[in-house]
This record gives sequence, C-alpha cells and structure tokens, in this order.
Amino acid sequence: MEYKITGLQNIKKIPSLGIGVFDGLHIGHQQIAKRCTHLLSFYPHPDIVLSKNKKLKMLTTLRELRFHKKNLLVVHFSKKIAKLPADLFLEKIIGALKPQKIVVGYDFKFGFKKEGDFETLQKWALKNKIQVKKIEPIKAGPEIVKSSKIRTLIEHDNLNKAITYLGHPYLIIGTVIKGDGRGSSIGFPTANILVPPKKLVPAHGVYKGKILYGNQYLKAMIYIGKRSTFNKKDWTLEVHILDYQKNIYGKQLKIFVEKKLRDDRKFNNADELIRQIKQDIRNAKFSKKTIPQLPYLQ
Repeated sequence: MEYKITGLQNIKKIPSLGIGVFDGLHIGHQQIAKRCTHLLSFYPHPDIVLSKNKKLKMLTTLRELRFHKKNLLVVHFSKKIAKLPADLFLEKIIGALKPQKIVVGYDFKFGFKKEGDFETLQKWALKNKIQVKKIEPIKAGPEIVKSSKIRTLIEHDNLNKAITYLGHPYLIIGTVIKGDGRGSSIGFPTANILVPPKKLVPAHGVYKGKILYGNQYLKAMIYIGKRSTFNKKDWTLEVHILDYQKNIYGKQLKIFVEKKLRDDRKFNNADELIRQIKQDIRNAKFSKKTIPQLPYLQ
C-alpha cells in the first residue's frame, strides 16, 4: 500500500467503515462507531501536522482509542497526505481498503484544503458501488457535541460536564512508575502514573473513578496535583486503589475518571490530609457497578 495504514493484519474484508479522527470517541462519534465494523482514524492529529495547533493535547491516545474500538485502522497522517486532492485521497486511501459501506459525520471534510465533502464522497461511492451514510450532529442541550468543545471544558476545569458529552468516563492509560512512597507512609499507598506527553490531563484536584488491571475493575481515588502539603513542585497523577495491595510497578493501568470531587489544596500537616482523604472516600459513594461497557464499539 502506498500510504501507511496500520491495523490491517488478518482483515479479509471491511463490511462498514467509519472515517474520522474520533478524538474522545464522544456521543457523536459513537453514532458512527455503532454502525461500523471498522473505524479509520488519522494519527498524528491533522491539526498538529498542519501546524494549526502544535501544542494540541489529545482526549484519546491511539492506545486508548484501540481499547474502545478493537477494529481500528490508522492512517499515519503527513503533509504528503494533506496535499492529496480529494479524488486521489478517495482512490489511494479509501478505495484501497475496499469497504462495502462508509459512515461519516456531518462535518466530514477531506483532501487538499478540505476540498472534499459528503457530496464528493457520495458521488465517488456511487461510481464504486459503495453505500454511504452521513450522521447528523448530536447535541447535548443546545450545543453540538464536538471534540474541541470537550477539550475546552476539560482545560477549564469542567470534567464533569465533559463526561456527559463523552458518554463514558474519561480514560487515561498510563504506566505505574516509582514514587517517593509518601502515600504509603500515611496509610494510603498510591500508584504514580506516567502519562503520555500528548494526553490532555484534567485540572488539579481529587477525582473518583475505577481502574482496569488485567481483567479486574477496581475502585480508585485519583489525585492530580503538586502535593503542596509536602512542599513538592512538580505535578503528578497518583491513584489510590481501594482494597488492593499487590505490587503493580511497571504495569499498565487503564484509569477511568468518573467525577471530580474537590480542588487540590495544601493542608497544614499530614494528619489533616489523612482526615480529608477519608472524607473524600466517603464522598465518592462508590457503587458496586463496573464501568459501563460499550459493546457496540467492539
């Protein structure tokens, strides 16, 4: 294949293909995903490649997107691909995959300077005997749900509202690294998480959530902040897993952030912090429910 697409191993046919970036895989994206056997995404994000936003942070890393949708194909986006005229983009990339059906969002654009739109796709698909479907915009209240809107909500410390737009907890996949053991010393051991550099991290504070380790979902308290009570300066993401004592250093965790409980703040001493942590756990009001699965994405 002339252009690099990963995820094609062992694929004999593609009955239905959803096309888009799918950053966040929000409730609008899910309307595409549930109608498709496969998704085609673009990485790195086109806005980063085209220098529109070099500092763009992602709602969903590739690893996270693959967790949500197993049959994921990824075009390694480049300036060379960005310069393809719309007709060549369809011929060289979409046509090479030979999908029987294509599903896209209402604002889908492609080709050089976004010259291609749904009408362009429709005409090409008709010639190639491919079905096409356009998904109309999905709203949350008066607003159309878009990745850029969700990103802004998270950047402005409104993760709880962002989660309603996502339609699922905010997923962070990271690796457990060695910390300074401060949590263990006060009776609340934490796993320090190495977060991918391009991942958008929620605002500093305390959150409730769950983690998936192996095949087991576990209740967790999540802290993002600078540990100012102990005069630290660098921010960290730490997870306290309730009722779990095994060594998980070096392991990969899937962290599902469900709700922000409070802002980060400095305490006068460790005892005051301990009392607050106990109160945070009570405030979390954990249920016995596991993370709601999205079977139509698999």
